[in-house]
Amino acid sequence: MSMQTFFNVITLPEKNESEVMQAWAAIGEFMVKQPGFLGSTLYRNRRNPKILINKGRYDSEESFMNC
Repeated sequence: MSMQTFFNVITLPEKNESEVMQAWAAIGEFMVKQPGFLGSTLYRNRRNPKILINKGRYDSEESFMNC
């Protein structure tokens, strides 16, 4: 097995940024219960704070595909 890393870009809406962050936290609570999920990190773009990059880590491609 080799660790797999997945990146996705999130663009925050002009309003309701807190709702998006709450949703991300709720999804995180679900994901930690998924087999093979190793964790995630959320990065904010310094030049454009409305752009977030989510980095998810999985123990295998199969685990990623099953999430």
